[in-house]
Amino acid sequence: MGGGVSHRGSHGTRYAGNRVTIPVAGSAAIARRVAAAARWLAVAVGFAIPISVAADGALVAAFALAWVTSGDYAGKWRAVRDNPAALAAVALFALLAIGTLYGPAPTDLALAQLGKYQDLLLVPMLVSVFTDLRFRRYAVRAFLAGMLVTLALSYLIGLKLFPEGVFRGTPADPTVFRLHVTQNFFMAYAAFALACLARSDSNQAQRGLLYAAAFLALFNVIFMVQGRTGYLVVAALLMFFLFERTGWKSIAIGAVALALLTGGAFFGSTSFRDAVNRGITEFSQWQPERPADSSIGWRLEFYAQTLRMIQERPIAGVGTGGFPLAYGEQVKGTGRVNPGHPHSEYLLMAAQLGVSGLAAFLALLVMHWTASRRVSPPIDRSLASGLVLAMALGCLFNTLLLDHSEGLFYCWLIGVLCAGVEPGPKAT
Repeated sequence: MGGGVSHRGSHGTRYAGNRVTIPVAGSAAIARRVAAAARWLAVAVGFAIPISVAADGALVAAFALAWVTSGDYAGKWRAVRDNPAALAAVALFALLAIGTLYGPAPTDLALAQLGKYQDLLLVPMLVSVFTDLRFRRYAVRAFLAGMLVTLALSYLIGLKLFPEGVFRGTPADPTVFRLHVTQNFFMAYAAFALACLARSDSNQAQRGLLYAAAFLALFNVIFMVQGRTGYLVVAALLMFFLFERTGWKSIAIGAVALALLTGGAFFGSTSFRDAVNRGITEFSQWQPERPADSSIGWRLEFYAQTLRMIQERPIAGVGTGGFPLAYGEQVKGTGRVNPGHPHSEYLLMAAQLGVSGLAAFLALLVMHWTASRRVSPPIDRSLASGLVLAMALGCLFNTLLLDHSEGLFYCWLIGVLCAGVEPGPKAT
């Protein structure tokens, strides 16, 4: 019959009647192109993270689609199986998924909460994509490019070169695309990353430019944008940077430098001084037996009430997404605020999943730290270790893994950098 007649086209495509069969070689070429597109989409995510929630969400979705359709599932599984950073992220997400099966939260609320942690699944996807050092370089530089745009605009806002309302911030608190907590967290890490790049650059002119950019970012965090989390993170990363350079001998030097920097910030920066004084005043005025009415007071109240919740449900917690309902029931009729989360990722994990949740989150950070110390080359090792340190500290007073921008940033960058993990003992 006519449908059984076949012939070969000029490019090797076989035609059988009305059917077109693409040869295996062509399918492999398409898969390679899709895999390349996935890498570039993942790089672009880094630029979008500090700038646009809509853009980073669209890019992540496009990356996930390209990753799924690019094939080589055996190779991807091997990359994930051999990478402790990826396995830790999958394990924590699996535990959070189990947490949706119990507790007071209805299914839709529990799944919505689980969805906020879905960036954990980016870690295994990214470690299988960024096996090429060049693309890890591109990704880090894409994020820093986004932060340099933010930095330049922040200075312009601070210098009153933009009318108020064009961007989010004001000259007194010159944020650009994000809230001050988020921008300061990102900028603190960007200052550290720029200094690390400067330290490893052999070109004197480029090294000078990178150190200058790092200084401007540091100044922006401490003297311009309000955000106590950023102050803590930038101080810790400064000490870590000095420690990596000269070891324990630098601790004393770093402590003196930090003290001078803190003193300079206190007397030279109105926003820093006001934040410190306000924090001290609010802390001293907090009374546990009365509903709080200040930022620090609310945080202390959230911590105290959450610890009580954990004490009552220490084994399994209230389930994923159950925190606001359980907390609301606990403070019902007291006039206290229901925060939705306790402003600490450690406490939130313990409240939702019990001791197993806290242990899993701590295990994630420990495994990511140990994996970061096996990343090669040394510059990526420093960047990965600094990222884990920043996250561990920031999560003391914020739910950074739950928050969209900070959680995406951490999972994206740890996945990118830990793709360079080498097997064997800790790197020196």
